Amino acid sequence: RMDDSSGNKIMKKGTIYPKDKAVTLLANRIAGDVGVIDAVMERCHDLCKIQVKGVNATKTKNDTGKNGRKTAGKENGGSKTYEIYNDYNNKLNYLKDHQILAIRRGCDQKMLKITFELDNNRFERIINSVLSKQQHVMHPLYHDAISDAWSRLLRKRCTSRLWKESCKRAEERAVDVFCNNLRKALLAPPADMTNRKAMLVMDPGFQSGIKCAILSDEGLVISLDTVKFMNSAKDNGKQHVI
Repeated sequence: RMDDSSGNKIMKKGTIYPKDKAVTLLANRIAGDVGVIDAVMERCHDLCKIQVKGVNATKTKNDTGKNGRKTAGKENGGSKTYEIYNDYNNKLNYLKDHQILAIRRGCDQKMLKITFELDNNRFERIINSVLSKQQHVMHPLYHDAISDAWSRLLRKRCTSRLWKESCKRAEERAVDVFCNNLRKALLAPPADMTNRKAMLVMDPGFQSGIKCAILSDEGLVISLDTVKFMNSAKDNGKQHVI
């Protein structure tokens, strides 16, 4: 160890400067402050943007991912399934439940990759504001510690927590919708048995198309098919149903 002309200590390469160690310890303390976490999470809910990118899959039908599950590749149309979410950008709190669940499925299948956009300078000012209210005198090291606490610890923690909470709420609401629809279906009055006829049953869908089933007068399935009405397939879809 040597001293330069100004009296500052010069450490060998690979060693940690005392100042850096102090900043790291202070940053860890800031990142664990409840007041700071609450303030940052509150603003994350309003300001966090999600950026979705499509991943160029090269896996085939026989490729398996984690837990032995098959992954979707170009050969089995996996990339087309999430085509609408390629280069997708929106505020996280603006996403619909079905969009959140679809993006999560795409990430699980390695077809989509998500990143979160946040203004680093703005959130560092928020942290500084919280700490300024807690103590009247701010040590000069706090500026570097706040930047380190946000970029190294708080940013990833907050975005991960926010995404998990969004997925959980979307799941719960999806289950509620399913339960309500099932309840209505089970409580619906039975069909008129005095004038029995074949019946066309339709399950609405947009990108994936409308699932159609023809049932006999005894409730037996005669035919199953998928009809698409979106864009250029609109006219063909109508003719298909007829």
